[in-house]
Amino acid sequence: MEFYNKFEQKSKSLMEIENIDQCKNGIASKTKHTYSVESSISLPATKFFEKSIIIYMSSSLRYWDFTRLSSLSFDIAVTFVGANNLCFIDMSESYGEIYTSTVRGLDNLKILLLAGNSISNLSYSFFDKMPCLETLDLSRNQIPNDLMSNFGDRLFQKLTNLQQLELSFNFLNSLSPRTFLYNRNLRELFLAGNRFRQIPFNLQYTPNLRVLDLRFNDLITLTADVRYSLDKLAIDNNGFNLYLEGNVLSCGCHDIQFLLWMKLTIVNMDLDRNYSCIDTDGVSRYTETITDLGAYWRKCTGESFLWFSIIMYCLMFIGFLLCVFVTKYKTYIISGLLNLFSETFLKKPSNYEIGVFIGYADKDYQFACHDLRQFIEDTLGLTTFIRDRDLSPSTDLASATVQAIDKSWRVLLVVNETFLSRDHWFLFMCRAATSALTSANPKRIVVLVEDQLHHRLPAELSRVVLEDNIVVTRGNFLDYELKEKLRTRLVE
Repeated sequence: MEFYNKFEQKSKSLMEIENIDQCKNGIASKTKHTYSVESSISLPATKFFEKSIIIYMSSSLRYWDFTRLSSLSFDIAVTFVGANNLCFIDMSESYGEIYTSTVRGLDNLKILLLAGNSISNLSYSFFDKMPCLETLDLSRNQIPNDLMSNFGDRLFQKLTNLQQLELSFNFLNSLSPRTFLYNRNLRELFLAGNRFRQIPFNLQYTPNLRVLDLRFNDLITLTADVRYSLDKLAIDNNGFNLYLEGNVLSCGCHDIQFLLWMKLTIVNMDLDRNYSCIDTDGVSRYTETITDLGAYWRKCTGESFLWFSIIMYCLMFIGFLLCVFVTKYKTYIISGLLNLFSETFLKKPSNYEIGVFIGYADKDYQFACHDLRQFIEDTLGLTTFIRDRDLSPSTDLASATVQAIDKSWRVLLVVNETFLSRDHWFLFMCRAATSALTSANPKRIVVLVEDQLHHRLPAELSRVVLEDNIVVTRGNFLDYELKEKLRTRLVE
């Protein structure tokens, strides 16, 4: 009898009649969460069974006020008889916790207010027998988050006429993306005071939505897809209202497109679109203070592009150095790789019969046979091959030259104007020397060339000779600098 006693006590103090026509026409007007409907009451007859309650009601009853009843819950089946004209039930702040029963007989109910009931156990089929429901208030109920995230679409599946839904201040952090799959007539949705980090449902399922209240949630930004859907709703419905007050948005460098959208969108927004936000440096500011988005974009991207440019410059510089190094020391690099990965080893002077082969023009006989020979043999301790000394007049010069080069540790070519222009043996010696160049002895050829003739060296010679082995001289005389250069190139 507790249910009946609570009803009897509450029925003695009913709201005054404010608007008769609205409830008769099945329309409830909501302004700042205040409802206006017809209010009339006749005490119903009630029968109690073991697992159900049957409530007989007057057919004239339009509005039933059950607000502020203590611990009013629906844990057994309830059937209303004669409630064909009942269109408004207010059960706000009744502190009910269990809503698991089946409620029948409310086929024409249009407005149901259940705010402030701390519902801890709600059946996903509780609203199945209320097909005409247009306004539903479930705010301040602490609805289980698991129910909304897993069975949200099932909970509202039968409410195809639903137009207004209040889910504010339930501390929800997620909804099933398909929550409003069957509620295509939904026009106003209030989700304030929850913990949503993004719009928690698919906006494509609510094509008639005109008001979305997301105040005092945990939103940071809106994705590009969500922004597109909001713009489409505003266009299709000739207007759309989005409320974001109380969310600490992000106005960092990654959200420039979101900030631009807020300035340009046709969606109506509260607070004149001036929301609190956190920028890239972690500083709190307001979105309207970012007036020049172009300058803000340059500030955000400037540092990134600077580092990108520096990295690319370093990579290009390293690549250039590698190209120069490989070009200059190609033979030596190949030799080192062969030495590392094969049985081919770099040769030493002891592997050759002759220390240095000296190639020269006839005009430079004195320099080659006296100055160079004496320095190489007496100072460096290497043997030399000089054609005018070591070959007889009857010897085949070409064959002897090739054999001597093959037996020499180093091939020293003395290049001057005469050697380049008028000595027909110069090109032959160059080709013989380059053909004898191997990876086992990459520094084999050393060239002494006058400064003004450096650019005239044959390409086939300059292409294979290490740059360090091309020694530029100022004439046919040995000074200290030239001797040291020869020492490092002929001995090592």
